[in-house]
Amino acid sequence: MGVASVLGENSAKTAVMPALEESITKFGNVIGAIERKAKEIDGVATGKTVLKMECEDLLMEDMLPAVFALSAYAHTAGETVLAVKTNVSETGIRRLRDTEIIAKANGLLELVEANVEKLKDYGVTSATVANIRKRIDAFTDALGKKESGFSDRTSMRKSLFDLFDEADFLLTRQIDGMMEQFRKKEAEFYNAYFQARFIKMMGAPRKAKAPAPLSQPAK
Repeated sequence: MGVASVLGENSAKTAVMPALEESITKFGNVIGAIERKAKEIDGVATGKTVLKMECEDLLMEDMLPAVFALSAYAHTAGETVLAVKTNVSETGIRRLRDTEIIAKANGLLELVEANVEKLKDYGVTSATVANIRKRIDAFTDALGKKESGFSDRTSMRKSLFDLFDEADFLLTRQIDGMMEQFRKKEAEFYNAYFQARFIKMMGAPRKAKAPAPLSQPAK
């Protein structure tokens, strides 16, 4: 982007060389393609992740009240094993891996479904069970789309790397060489171009270790 800016600011100078102008135009087109591909990659990742999170939120919203109702019933009825199995928290479930959330949700749904007739007074019905099943299926489907997004992004990144290679080729094999025409007659432009071509390392330099003290001779 820095190189493109320098070239754009000096378009009147480069216009005297049609071959250079052609390479600069191609270089600008590649930069535009890189920006579009980068946004496309970000869009794929963001969109599918947001969908997955929305489905997870809806699953928690519908499943947990039914599970907590079952837990209340278990404690009231003195069903110790059932009380232990339903001793869960939203935080604990969300900390699981996505595939583990699905397994956990299916297990909890089975418990609710097996005891649904006992939960009428707790506001849980067969319709509740059916709705939770839909939420699990929707989350599973969203997770599958998210996983497929990884392969989509891998393919897109390959295309992005190809574009970077094309940009590098235009710079190193064409534009750099033609810029030598400006070394003497347009020294300021020439120096600005190659200054922009230099990639600065943004990381902080490592501090050199202090030298170890010399050992003192024995007295």
